[in-house]
Parts: sequence; C-alpha cells; structure tokens
Amino acid sequence: MKIKVNIVIWFVLSFAFAKAQTIPVNDASQLSEAIKKAQPGDTIVMVNKEWKDVDIKFKAIGTAQMPIVLKSETAGSVKLTGNSTLRIGGDYLEVHGLWFENGNVGKNNVVRFEADSDTPPATNSRLTNCAIINVNPDSREITNYYIALHGKNNRVDHCSLLGKLNKGPAIAVRLKNSIDNNHRIDHNYFGERLPLGFNGGETIRIGTSTYSKQSSRTVVENNFFERCSGEMEIISIKSAHNVVRNNLILESEGTITLRHGDNNIIEGNVIIGNNLPNTGGIRMINKGNIVRNNIIIGTTGKDLRAPICVMNGIPNSKLNEYDPVVDGIIQNNTIINCSPVTLSIGSRSNATVAPLNTKFENNLIYNSNRGLAIFAGDDISGISLAGNKVNSSLIEDFDGVDVVDFKLEAANGIYIPTADSDELLTAVKTSPKVRVDATGALRSQLRAGAIVPGNFKPAIALTSQAGVSFIKIDELRNLSQDIAVTVVDVAPGEKTLEKAIKICLDLPYLI
Repeated sequence: MKIKVNIVIWFVLSFAFAKAQTIPVNDASQLSEAIKKAQPGDTIVMVNKEWKDVDIKFKAIGTAQMPIVLKSETAGSVKLTGNSTLRIGGDYLEVHGLWFENGNVGKNNVVRFEADSDTPPATNSRLTNCAIINVNPDSREITNYYIALHGKNNRVDHCSLLGKLNKGPAIAVRLKNSIDNNHRIDHNYFGERLPLGFNGGETIRIGTSTYSKQSSRTVVENNFFERCSGEMEIISIKSAHNVVRNNLILESEGTITLRHGDNNIIEGNVIIGNNLPNTGGIRMINKGNIVRNNIIIGTTGKDLRAPICVMNGIPNSKLNEYDPVVDGIIQNNTIINCSPVTLSIGSRSNATVAPLNTKFENNLIYNSNRGLAIFAGDDISGISLAGNKVNSSLIEDFDGVDVVDFKLEAANGIYIPTADSDELLTAVKTSPKVRVDATGALRSQLRAGAIVPGNFKPAIALTSQAGVSFIKIDELRNLSQDIAVTVVDVAPGEKTLEKAIKICLDLPYLI
C-alpha cells in the first residue's frame, strides 16, 4: 500500500511540474499579468535591464513542493531604480537576484512581506540573493525600512544591504499582527551605515517595546555586519525567544542589545572593534537571557558600550523603559584587549534595581595593558561569579575571578588560548551546560572561554559566505554614497546654538 501511495504522489507531482511554466516579462504590465496568472511551480523571469519606478505586488499562492518564483534573468542584472518597491503577499513565494539601487521610496519600505491591507502577511516565503544599496528618501528624519518582515516562517538570506542614511532599521521584524514569527535572517552582508545622530539607526530590530512581551522566535545567524554604526544598537532585540548566533560584527559603533523581551540567546558571535572609538559588544537587560561562547576583540566602548554590559533596571518599569536583569546567564565568552566588562550599570537616575540571580561564569578576559577586567557600577550581590579567568596584567577584585598566566596564539585571524594553557583554564560546572565551543567542537572538559585551548578550527562566525553572489564585498565597500560635509557656523549670542541645530536638522543629510 505504501508503495502505491508513493507512486500516486510521484505521478501527481510529475504532472504538476510538467504544467509549471517559465514566464519571461519585459515590463511592469507583463509582470503584473504574469503574477495574476501564476500557478504553483511557475517561475516569472524579469528580463535584464533597468526597471524604473516599478511597484511590484507579488501576490500569489504556491506550495511547499512547488513555490512560485520571481527572479531576474541573470542575478544582479535587473536594476530597480527610482521609487521601485516590492510587496510579497501569499504563501510559498520566492524572490531571487533583484538589485535595488540609488532609489527614493519616500516613507515606503523597499521590500515588505505584506502585499496590501486586504491580504494576510506573507508566510513561508523567501527573499534571497538580492541587493538594496543607497535607497534613501529626501530627509534622514523620514522613517522607512529596507525590509519589513511581517507574517510567519519567512527567510531573508544571502542579501547585501548598505548605504541606508535615514531613520529606521535596515530590517525590521514586525509583531503587530503575528507573534511566534519563526523568521530566519541569515548569510546577509550588512555594509556601512553612518551614524544617524539620533535613535532609529538600528541595522536589525526584532519587535518593538509595545509587543516586547510577545515571542518572535526569529533566528539571526551567519551574517556579516561591517561598520554598522547607525546608533548604539546594531541588533536590537525587543521581543522574546530569539536567537542571535554565529554572526561577525566588524568595526561597528554599537552593541547587540537585549533591549526588551525575555529568554533570548546570544551565542557564537565574533565582534572585532579594531580599537576604533565607540565599538562595543553585548548589552543585557530583562529576564532569562543567555550570552555564551561569544568572542569580543579590540572594542573600546565603555559603560553601556562595554564588551559585556549588564544593566540595572527601573522599578515597575514601563514597556519602553528598562526591566531589571533577572536569571541572566553569561558563560564562556572570550574578551581580548577590550575596555572593562561593566556590571550593574544604569542609564537613568531611577535605574536602581540591580541584577538578580544572574550568573557570570567561565569567561576568559585578556588584556596586554594594565587595567580593570571588570567594573561594578552598583551592587553586584545578585550576580554569581565563578570560574572566570583573567591574565596577570588585569586587576580583579572579585571572588570567582582568578588571575592566571595563560597565553594566546594567532588562529584564523583571531587569538585563542594555547594548548599548554589548558589546565590553567579549568572552569566550573554550569547550568545549562555549554556543550560546544564557538567552532562547534564538543567540549570534553570544563574550560573557560569561547574556544577550547589549542583548537585551531575557525569559529563558525568566521566561515559564513555572506551577501549576494553577483558582487563581491570588496566591490560593495566602494558603493556607499559620498555625503557632502556641511559646516554650520554658530554665531555668538542668545539661542544661536539652538538655531544652528535646527538648520542642521532641516538639511537632508549631515555628517
């Protein structure tokens, strides 16, 4: 019976695939008509050329076995310019190989996983191998997103996004109409984003304070963030049960910030500041969050931009304020040549609730210069320190932090503990167990730090192939828009500074 059923399924699928069509389209009218008629398994091919001022509404229903695909004739050879946008609405839809460049979509989003108000948000759909570069409105104060992720079970992968100058994250995960999104954002290249000068310059934001008690369950993994300095929050978590893992963050002025929401996991990320100003690491707020197996090298940011920052909370905190850190876990991270870790730091005068029932265990801190390993801004009695190791040039004043003379050696562009330092880094049992290191290697013994001593296998975050296939990252670095520098003189007198600031805000872009 099972064999007969399989034969029937094979026959039905074979018949359906035989009917699937490849449909070339040459203009917006043909494209719209092809989308209206699209059936599961169809592929709509946009011919290679510049498509200007095209509003694509990709509204259709595919299936898991036979998605409907919208693609460029050749990846990267369909250039969408002017006010071109893409709306995806339906089920099992895929978009491949489009390039949005040098456009202006005003307050609209460049790509939105929602076709219109009459159609449910997209589900089980994918945007892959697409680029969005230098698409900006007339003023940096206008808010929009490069990609707005609505619906559930959608994926954005192997895309390249850079050159966003205005307010709003490059990718925003929206929870208003759907929780437990189960989105995946992976293998993307996020290129340079200049400092915005005010709030709203995140590269990725998952949720908002309004929905921060809801679960998103979005996974952000294997991405490359380079000079993403729009604001202090590079990745802003504002919802629950998300995972941020195995990402590479290079020379970016900010942190992975657990801003709102509980029970998130931040693991296996490699953050390299190269000693540039304001570069930071990971900031913890809220309840039940886990930070483990991360490698942070050469970041200079202090206090809220520290390599690891554990914040104080506000009593009876409002949704948009700061919940206390409770049940936090910070395990097996490696911090090399950075500013001090900061514990119990408050950003407001009323942030008086110190962390509670929080563990800081088996972390490895090294600095070639004399200085503090850890700075406590307030009461840390609610933070349990155990099994942490620092080298002899660092000052430690805490139980659970041991000074040992371990050594480092170069490996895959970063530094790891030498094999002969192994016994010096003996650590304590933790709960939950950290079963693998940042390379994915199994931990056979308890050792401090993100990588087992002497393990020359590269960290997973250093091995991802991020970004589009049709243009190399070295070439992408040269595509950022040149921004004219405007100098505004401040004359002596009353309220002249306020007037100068107003002039600056009225300018389209200013650095």
